[in-house]
Amino acid sequence: MEGKNMNKLSIGVALVVSALVVGCQDSNFNNPISSDFSKNAPSLSKGNFSNPDGTFELKAQLTFGESENMENTFDLTGSIQYTLVAAGGDEPYALSLVTDATLQSLGSPGETGKVYAESIDFLDLSGKESVSYEKAYKIDQLARLLELHVAFDITPDNVSINRMWLAEVSGRLSAKGPK
Repeated sequence: MEGKNMNKLSIGVALVVSALVVGCQDSNFNNPISSDFSKNAPSLSKGNFSNPDGTFELKAQLTFGESENMENTFDLTGSIQYTLVAAGGDEPYALSLVTDATLQSLGSPGETGKVYAESIDFLDLSGKESVSYEKAYKIDQLARLLELHVAFDITPDNVSINRMWLAEVSGRLSAKGPK
């Protein structure tokens, strides 16, 4: 558990350092000889100061395939921690996600799956009211080959979950094998 917290801290520090490095690269702004500040001043927008972050607590019942079959229904519990940071460059936002969840089969009491993933994804939100972004997570320790899909709605000021669902995976040899 301590390693997971260090990983979360490392991701957060890396995002902040990346944002600072990108922000400090504008030599015109830092040049003390320049007398025309209005030309060299960075544009200020709400997105530059808003770094949405938080945790989505996951508690849901998800079904794939035939809904009448209890073996296809799972209780999902866990969390997704997120941070959205203006990163600059061609992909101006970095979305950091740490997902830690468990799926318990309602039809097979001993069948439990685990999802754990950390990622940083770069998104272009410029000129867009919102962006839909989908993430697929491998579910380990299940006899069946399933993935957890999460659809996010993202703006420079907000990250929200639009929906979640389970999907069968084709082409994976085993729940612990290669994709």
